Amino acid sequence: MAELAFDMVEQILVRLDVEDLIRCKSVCNSWQSFISCPRFKDRYGDNLLHVVGSCNGLVCVSPKDAELVVTNPSTREHKKLQTPPYQSKVKRVRDAVCWGFGYDSSAADYNLMEKAD
Repeated sequence: MAELAFDMVEQILVRLDVEDLIRCKSVCNSWQSFISCPRFKDRYGDNLLHVVGSCNGLVCVSPKDAELVVTNPSTREHKKLQTPPYQSKVKRVRDAVCWGFGYDSSAADYNLMEKAD
């Protein structure tokens, strides 16, 4: 697995509940081994990455405060999105903005929606 793609998979896995993690252990041997290792258990529940949304196999995540990345875990491709400037007085953009990710069939394209406080 490519380093960046594996890191994103790791960040997604640490946010799953226990039942989903048990199911993920059957995806492949490397996931089973990773989920069972002490390093993963130490990171489980650490909220460094925010999952914005997923649609049609694509996952949009925010690994840092205002950084957005769309990734395809099956192909290990990813694209960093341009983050619009914010005129907020908060320290973290995540505290002032709610993002959503989905497919717009009328435009035949994926959209990132946002709502600021």
